[in-house]
Amino acid sequence: MKRYQIEATRFELDGTESHKVLYTSNGVSTARAYLAGFTDANDWKNYDIINLLDTAHPRDSDLHLIDSQMQVYDVIFATRAFKEGLEVYVDGSLSDEPDRLLNSLSDIADCENHLLIIKETL
Repeated sequence: MKRYQIEATRFELDGTESHKVLYTSNGVSTARAYLAGFTDANDWKNYDIINLLDTAHPRDSDLHLIDSQMQVYDVIFATRAFKEGLEVYVDGSLSDEPDRLLNSLSDIADCENHLLIIKETL
């Protein structure tokens, strides 16, 4: 089994969730490169959270989760995440530009009805 894996989670309306392994690698840099490839709404259309996991550690260990990304349209949720120190980006796929890091609460407020991507790097 390869050490690093990219796992996607989808939350269903009935409250259940499904998990799918998208990629595995023995190198963390190649796994990070794969994760960095999720750059627009098309990449995200089937997933709610994408995690980079280190399978050498148990799931309940703080060392198991390396990176986590989430997509939302909810400005209030994104604002809370920003206040907790997470990075918030606005999706740039509609304008054929890269995702743009939002640096303030007013930047986030200006992105109502846009796809927002929340990233946590541990």
